[in-house]
Amino acid sequence: GEGHCLVKETGLRSEIGQAAGLVQESSGHQMGIFETKIMQVIRFVILISLVDAGVVMYVSVHTRGLKVSDSLLNVLALVIGAVPIALPLVMQVTMAIGAAKMAKKQAIVTHLTALQEVASMSVLCSDKTGTLTTADMRVLPSKVWTRKGFSPDDALLWAGIASNPANKEDPIDKAVLESVNEHFGEQVAQRKLQGYIKTKFVGFNPIVKRTVAYCTHEEHGQLKISKGLLDKVLETGDDGGECWTCADAEQIREQLRTVDCRFSSQGYKTVAVAIQRADGPMEFAAIVPMIDPPREDTKITIHRIRQAGIDVKMITGDHLNIAIETSRLIGLGTGVFPAGDLW
Repeated sequence: GEGHCLVKETGLRSEIGQAAGLVQESSGHQMGIFETKIMQVIRFVILISLVDAGVVMYVSVHTRGLKVSDSLLNVLALVIGAVPIALPLVMQVTMAIGAAKMAKKQAIVTHLTALQEVASMSVLCSDKTGTLTTADMRVLPSKVWTRKGFSPDDALLWAGIASNPANKEDPIDKAVLESVNEHFGEQVAQRKLQGYIKTKFVGFNPIVKRTVAYCTHEEHGQLKISKGLLDKVLETGDDGGECWTCADAEQIREQLRTVDCRFSSQGYKTVAVAIQRADGPMEFAAIVPMIDPPREDTKITIHRIRQAGIDVKMITGDHLNIAIETSRLIGLGTGVFPAGDLW
């Protein structure tokens, strides 16, 4: 479900932040790859200096006949000269200058070792939604698929009823409501939406993967409208939420999956819509497609990253067909693997 809360503590003062702080303290100082390479060079230089100091001491005492105390001064000079006393300061200043340059390009540097990791990166794994794509989804009313007896306009309107206008951070609810306003016209859309008086609303969560709106309508009477993942709208299963099985679920299951796969192969996300009138059964009504287009600069950015010798991987929880189509559009190819093939 959904709710309102008052935030009293943030960051390291929150419970999760305190746990993260304890983990960080227990792990101690973590050297970046750049720092590790520098330390390797320093150890090599010091080793060479010690060998050189031994040779100088031997030649001074046994060949030139100098006293050990006189030769020791030259040896100490060699050893002290090999210790890079100012190196830590130079490294920190260099990293700070790098962080300042990144900040001018609107990049957030959380810690200086991050610059070292970026400089030594060989593979970049990126999320899809909101990173490679705009996360500004759009519903396509002209492509809404409906069962016989239902119209695309009704399906789009019901999807809007099953959306939460107060949850402006939800990209799907936001896309549906904006599309309802664009499709019907804002004034007509608001009048149609206000014709459904909500008595109860159950928000989306990652377990039930659907929203449910209970409402009344002057013409249609008592209604229960659901919007969400196709499988969870067609037949919810016992998942702890409001449960049902749509009428004729077994007969239409394969047809719905075929339609859903066709949409996903074209790069569309989908949400299913079902409705219950009065005391009747839950009826599957429609599949509403929406698209999350790639960012304009994604393709050229990936090309530049690859030119720098860095491989790019896309990671997403979306349908495999959507991932393949998005990957094709941004120039990553179509060799996309489901999670089950990687473990």
